Amino acid sequence: MNTRRKHIVIITSIIILACTAIADGRGDPARTLYKEAIKYMKQGRSNFAFMKFTSIASIYPDSKYADEAHFRIGEYYFESKAYMNAIVEFKINLELYPESPFREQVLEYLKEIEEIIDALRNDQLRDYI
Repeated sequence: MNTRRKHIVIITSIIILACTAIADGRGDPARTLYKEAIKYMKQGRSNFAFMKFTSIASIYPDSKYADEAHFRIGEYYFESKAYMNAIVEFKINLELYPESPFREQVLEYLKEIEEIIDALRNDQLRDYI
């Protein structure tokens, strides 16, 4: 009887802990990835943050963190001067999240990329003239 009571207490405790974890978001793997990505951003470890945001965007595209994940991926590509990848990611953000709080920033990035590409074209043309 004593062993049975211990098992019941242990099982009940596990159920309560699991419910608590789910209720406060600890059971949400997208949230965990998001928190890790933000931590890496604050530490200046953009490569690691990029990997976490990429995981959110690809594995949890319907999560509430996917919008920001696509935006941060685009930002990473922009900062890395991978402008074509940034354009793709920013356009995905605009298409999937038309009401995104990042919309204005995305449009600003796209405008800046266009200006950079135009300047690069003009510089290349000067080399041939």
